Amino acid sequence: MLYPGDLFKILEFDKLIQIAESYCKGTPGRDLFSQINFSTDLNQIELQLSETLEFKLSIESGDPIPVNNYSNILEFLRYLKITDYFLETEHINELKRVLEIMKNLDKYAINSKHSENFPSITRLILNCQYKPTYLQRINQVLDDQGKIKNNASEQLVKIRRNISSKKTELERAFDQIAGQYKVKGLLSESGESYRNGRRVLSVPSEYKRQIPGIIHDESDTGKTVYIEPESVILLNNDLFELEHEEIREIYKIIQHLCNDLAHGYDDFVNYSQCIAKLDFIGAKAHTALTYKGNKPLIGLQPKFEIKDGYHPLLFIKNQKSGKITVPFNLGLHNDNRILIISGPNAGGKSILMKTIGLMQLMIQCGFLIPASVESKFGIFKQIFADIGDKQSLEEDLSTYSSHLKSMKYFTDHVCENTLILIDEFGTGTDPEVGGAIAESILGHLNRRKCWGVITTHYSVLKLFAHNNSGIVNGSMLFDSNGLKPTYVFKLGSPGSSFAFELAKNNGIPKVVIHHAEKKLGSKKYKVDKLLNDLQENKNQLEKQIKSLNERQQQLDKLIISYEKQMNEFEFKRKKLRQDVKEFQLKSLNAQEEFIESHIKDLQKEKDLEKIKALAIQKRAEREKLLTELENLRIINHDNKKSLQKEIEAGDFVRLKTSGTTGTVEEVIKDSAKVVMGGLTVLVPIKELQAERRPQDLRREKGIHTDILTNAAKVKDKIDIRGLRVDEALTQLQEFIDNALIAGKINLEILHGKGDGTLKRIVRQKIKEYNLPMEISHPAPDAGGDGITLVAIR
Repeated sequence: MLYPGDLFKILEFDKLIQIAESYCKGTPGRDLFSQINFSTDLNQIELQLSETLEFKLSIESGDPIPVNNYSNILEFLRYLKITDYFLETEHINELKRVLEIMKNLDKYAINSKHSENFPSITRLILNCQYKPTYLQRINQVLDDQGKIKNNASEQLVKIRRNISSKKTELERAFDQIAGQYKVKGLLSESGESYRNGRRVLSVPSEYKRQIPGIIHDESDTGKTVYIEPESVILLNNDLFELEHEEIREIYKIIQHLCNDLAHGYDDFVNYSQCIAKLDFIGAKAHTALTYKGNKPLIGLQPKFEIKDGYHPLLFIKNQKSGKITVPFNLGLHNDNRILIISGPNAGGKSILMKTIGLMQLMIQCGFLIPASVESKFGIFKQIFADIGDKQSLEEDLSTYSSHLKSMKYFTDHVCENTLILIDEFGTGTDPEVGGAIAESILGHLNRRKCWGVITTHYSVLKLFAHNNSGIVNGSMLFDSNGLKPTYVFKLGSPGSSFAFELAKNNGIPKVVIHHAEKKLGSKKYKVDKLLNDLQENKNQLEKQIKSLNERQQQLDKLIISYEKQMNEFEFKRKKLRQDVKEFQLKSLNAQEEFIESHIKDLQKEKDLEKIKALAIQKRAEREKLLTELENLRIINHDNKKSLQKEIEAGDFVRLKTSGTTGTVEEVIKDSAKVVMGGLTVLVPIKELQAERRPQDLRREKGIHTDILTNAAKVKDKIDIRGLRVDEALTQLQEFIDNALIAGKINLEILHGKGDGTLKRIVRQKIKEYNLPMEISHPAPDAGGDGITLVAIR
């Protein structure tokens, strides 16, 4: 997948790894850097980058993931499998340290704040399933300093008590005898010392036969001998025996502890691997902080959309010296997959090429990159590079031969998921021949649909890039006035080498430069100028096309908006006509009531012909208005349906009659079940208006509605006497809807007796709601059949 085999070194990824290794807390974490793999699995890459980002964020938050110094316990852990094996106390303390780290990690991971902010890291920790019993068992034996506790066993308590008592007795006896010999002047100035672990008297050699005991040592000069007095020899022997007894008891205690810990071997391996991985991730996170690394957007298909990118090692170096690192922006896509970078020497071409290759390596190895979080990268299955001079005496390769060997490998193995990096393409041989071969190879690579970044000084390659799709020119800008590079990258324009200008700036004699200019002639300048002019024209055309496309999109949006407004205007115009007709109808109804109220007066005058004529005229006017109104309603209903989408389950709707809102639970033919205020109501679809679901912008949880707020204002009684059937139905439906939403369960409807028409429509309307209820009438003296009582169960 990577060519050549030392690509990490060529792109200086190895230096970045060395920096990361320095942040590791233990050897196992450092060892993982030698096992870094170039991954092509999108999910694995996303996970690795997320883990590193989360660790970096934990550091920046001031509450870092707690990974401290630890040792490689796997080196001695395998001995736990041996029954009755004795682990050194030092090793048990190293295991204890790992368990303490794991305990702190588990405590960190179960914190809800941490699990929410750092899900990948906490999931990794919790998967280890930390068990506190192992650490508790070790703490029964070892104290905080890692030494065996006095109460590790009952026998050890007795032994150490006896040792303490024996030491006190020994000290008393030695002090007594030393005092006696000192008074006699048989001791040297120091008086006493320690030899072979025993307290001895310092005696001048001429007095050694005057003090009975065992001589343990003498000074280098031979003038002083060190004698253990005879009276304390037995006491020292007793103490020696007790100390050996203590060692034997400690051996038993450790042996028993190791047998208990052997059951946790698999857990200890998991804990060690988890800590090592977190150490590895943390080292990458600390390294990312040095170059302000971020996690870009990653896609499966190859692509480059780099924003504010720079070389991490260059950034670290410049930051130490106080210099500014110039960022670059770059976008490569299917139409422009291969970038040809040209420009002056020392202008940053090779650095830019290496940066792009290094960033891709970093991403696919789980490192954050020095670029904006808005940057986008794809996944490559192969990265090939031909950078530097690979001439070899052992392999009998010249510089150009080594380049051709690499090109052979490239042409044989490239595919659509290959990224190629070539520095100084075509150099190392005759420029005309080298340029022709380079052009041919570039054409072959382009036809294979691979991706690449190539640096060159050859005009033939710049011209080839201009004339072929899939390849784009780019340049490193140069300050021709100050004769120094700006390190600014410009996509879309080829660059000049500025060789003569740089020669002048570096002190080459003018006569030499002038002679070279005459030899070259104006042809070279004309080619460069032509390329730049063509590229500028191309860029302007692309900008104009982009601008035209944007304007066309804006125009399309305006047309759609205009048509929508026209439809709404037409609907409102027809709705206004409907409102006018309805107003006229109401006026006629009022006139009709007025006529009926005066019929008796007219009857008294016996002018029946006049009454009939007036009644016929009003009826005709009323019928005409009703016909016109119905036609307008049908038209407006159709227009409204064309402007609105059909009501479906899950839609948020409003009742036209009352303005109350709810959610459609189910659509049944021409009706819909609507949930309003906790109740389910069956409502005709024509009485519903689809609405946009309101957004709750408040921070507190819960739902607020004016329906509940105004529930107390809803009445549980209604009087529909004297109303026409259509008016009675409208008011009755609004009354029942509001009552149900407000939670009213006892309703009273006053409709009068009359011919029973209103009583029938009341019962019919109530039954439409399909709710468990009781319908009854009060006693005759309380209204009887003129009132309908509804009790909702």
